[in-house]
Amino acid sequence: MSVEKLRCRVGDLAVIIGADNRCNIGNIVQIIAAYDGARGRYVEGYGHVWTVISPRAMTWRNQSLGKRFRWKRGPVPDVQLQPIRGQTPQKVNRQSAELAACRT
Repeated sequence: MSVEKLRCRVGDLAVIIGADNRCNIGNIVQIIAAYDGARGRYVEGYGHVWTVISPRAMTWRNQSLGKRFRWKRGPVPDVQLQPIRGQTPQKVNRQSAELAACRT
């Protein structure tokens, strides 16, 4: 039995480097929790999935309904994320402030 090595951790900032909806690629997101499957089936077959928030709305497609949705919070597979680490505190603080504004 192998243990999946995750790229990201809760609290990380990350860049979306792969997505079924290509318009989401390049967005900077914050990892807030493991995805619990809420809101329906959006990602399947990718291994571990995170719930993320973004300063701008991203596109998700509900596979069972065949509909697209635009939200600032939603699921992204770990394999489609590249964590951002080792940045200057000023840049991280600016990005964190933008993400905090998304939560309200």
